[in-house]
Amino acid sequence: MSATQELATEAEVREAISQAVERCIVLAERHYGRAFPRIPVCFDLRGASAGEVKERRTRRGQVTPLRFRFNTWVATRHMEDFLGETVPHEVAHFVTRHLYKGRRNLKPHGPEWRRVMVECYGLPPERCHSYEVPHPYIFRCACKGRAGEWRLSVRKFNAIRRGRPYFCRSCHQVVVYSHKIDVDTGEVVERSPVGRVFVYGDGPFDVVPATNALNRALGGHWPESVVVPATRPESYHIAAAISSRLRLPIRVLEPPFPACTHAVALCSGSEGIDFLMEQVFEAWERQGVPTATVRVPRAKEKRHG
Repeated sequence: MSATQELATEAEVREAISQAVERCIVLAERHYGRAFPRIPVCFDLRGASAGEVKERRTRRGQVTPLRFRFNTWVATRHMEDFLGETVPHEVAHFVTRHLYKGRRNLKPHGPEWRRVMVECYGLPPERCHSYEVPHPYIFRCACKGRAGEWRLSVRKFNAIRRGRPYFCRSCHQVVVYSHKIDVDTGEVVERSPVGRVFVYGDGPFDVVPATNALNRALGGHWPESVVVPATRPESYHIAAAISSRLRLPIRVLEPPFPACTHAVALCSGSEGIDFLMEQVFEAWERQGVPTATVRVPRAKEKRHG
């Protein structure tokens, strides 16, 4: 399918959903004998959710106006059920809010919403959809075979990229991004740029700030394994911090170091890395290895007594 055809299909899906929303609102107006306002219909919903209607609170604390949000990926693959069940489901939430405006303790799927679903739309008041949702991001852990493969949704992938680690309950290792697949064909469309990472740190650091800084330096990815230089005493501090937080394979080695995909320096001072490590990082750069220097606060000394 060409890019033009894909865009046309997306446009058709959006138009069909918008028309279905309008039909449901008109049906509610006739049933209840009153007018309902029109609100924006958006198509920016991703992940496992098929649709929703609510305000959204921004990071600055501002609240956006009430709006419909729909998942066009799900709609495209389940068009008939989506228009006949999901859209009325969300419009019923909208109608319920206006019919019972001001009522305290109004539950999203309470008796008021169920009454609208049955009386106005003649549909069973089911809370959740049963659509097959996309899990295109493949992560791996230390478990062997298929047990070590994790398929995660867009929402969890974004949470991991923001620095939230997910752990396997069997091997207790952080799951590491491997690749992204096309959920329709199963073909690999993207691979993780991060593999073995060389890390230098002049710690000691607190565990959480150190690992979060490493995650930011790697563009929101966790490494598959970590190499730290044995020639630096501080290496043991950073290795212990990463190991206790992520439980990744850590190797403390002397030069020459094995091939790495990235090199990261975690520094506690404003002067950056020392002369010897600067030469090491320049060597990595000459090999085409991406490097980054990130400032991390030193761990506070614990006072006893």
